[in-house]
Amino acid sequence: MAKKKNKRRSAKALERRKQKRIKDAVEGNTPHRNMAHVDPEFMKQAGVHGEREKDEKSNRRKAKSKLQNDIKKGDYHG
Repeated sequence: MAKKKNKRRSAKALERRKQKRIKDAVEGNTPHRNMAHVDPEFMKQAGVHGEREKDEKSNRRKAKSKLQNDIKKGDYHG
């Protein structure tokens, strides 16, 4: 079997993709997985918040566990 060629992206291409990600993030139409690649400083400067507040996260967790408990008890009629 022939050896597969390692296709590395050029620095120029990487930079282009990075700029596109940043632009998308600023416009607010960025899939969550791309958020990690955008510089947080740039995000602050642009006024885009990629991270939720911590208490909001724990509220979601509490709501989920409450729902599961209700289902177990039979109180949930969805």
